[in-house]
Amino acid sequence: MTLSDIKRRLKRIEEESGDSEMAHNLEDILFEDVLRAIAGGVENPSDLADAALRSRKIKFPRWCA
Repeated sequence: MTLSDIKRRLKRIEEESGDSEMAHNLEDILFEDVLRAIAGGVENPSDLADAALRSRKIKFPRWCA
């Protein structure tokens, strides 16, 4: 996982923000993938975490049933 990967995925989340369920699902998957990368020993864990958390600035309803 690289910062470029995260940037690309953030763009996709933003593109899907009109479909809150899809955007939320993509965000959850991004967070899980970043956590797996960190657990796997990436060299820049805090950079990846900070980049992934930028998704929280994308406006769409986040809700759970």
